[in-house]
Amino acid sequence: MQLKDICTIKSSKRIFESEYVCNWVPFIRWQEVSNWTLLTNDIFECYISWERYDEIKNKYWVPKKWDILITAVWTIGNLCYIDRDFDFYYKDWNLIQFTNFNDGINPKYLYYFMKSSLFKRQIEYNLIWAVQKALTMDMLGKIEVELPEIEIQNKIADILSKIDNQIERNNRMIQSLQVLGKSVYCKNKNDNTFCLLKDISEISTWREDANHATANWKFKFFTCSEEALLCDDYKFDWKYILVAWNGNFNVKFYDWKFNAYQRTYTIKNDTIFGDLYYTLFYKSINLY
Repeated sequence: MQLKDICTIKSSKRIFESEYVCNWVPFIRWQEVSNWTLLTNDIFECYISWERYDEIKNKYWVPKKWDILITAVWTIGNLCYIDRDFDFYYKDWNLIQFTNFNDGINPKYLYYFMKSSLFKRQIEYNLIWAVQKALTMDMLGKIEVELPEIEIQNKIADILSKIDNQIERNNRMIQSLQVLGKSVYCKNKNDNTFCLLKDISEISTWREDANHATANWKFKFFTCSEEALLCDDYKFDWKYILVAWNGNFNVKFYDWKFNAYQRTYTIKNDTIFGDLYYTLFYKSINLY
């Protein structure tokens, strides 16, 4: 089934640069969609007035919850799924909007299909023959969509949404730990001065997954759990602080041979006092 048969494909009405204002209703261009989600952006580069927005809303249409946007020029194919009520408008021909989905269509499933290699290959094929390297509504409307029963669509969308949510949580935790590493001050044994943790420590992760654990008693295998597992080999052999940054955030100190899960930070330094462990532990309660 083709895209044009399961939803309405639109672009926006023309907004001139002279209509931009300093604040009010965000006006989105392709640049914002490149890395843009409704969850994180508070400041946009362009805005239009409420009067102009209401005029367009009453006479034509505006994006609404569950719609999908795709970039049509420059960086082609970036997607934005509108997962909440949010007043904004977008630049004509920079972006193309998918809306008014037929019954039996889960928009979130369609969003994930549009992120797939099958969808991207069809775009690339159409662009080969295009005079101008840009997506058009006609081009997108002819793209074939794999459309299982609605129950299967719902399951696929639910599973992939949970994965995306976990990735987002992990990214927030990584950002928090990066801030932590840049903000924790440690006392240097050599000259009794204070310095940043990132400037005097080796901070790294390893690549083992949870299946690396065995029943062997030789070496500890630190994961995100409070309790260490066991494994057959070791990659670290010194005094380390271990910071689990996925799931149950916790901080440990260990002084011997061990191995580590891929989502565990290891911090090594010979010149810091042991109270860094406690500093990290108490700061951990503010990471969320």
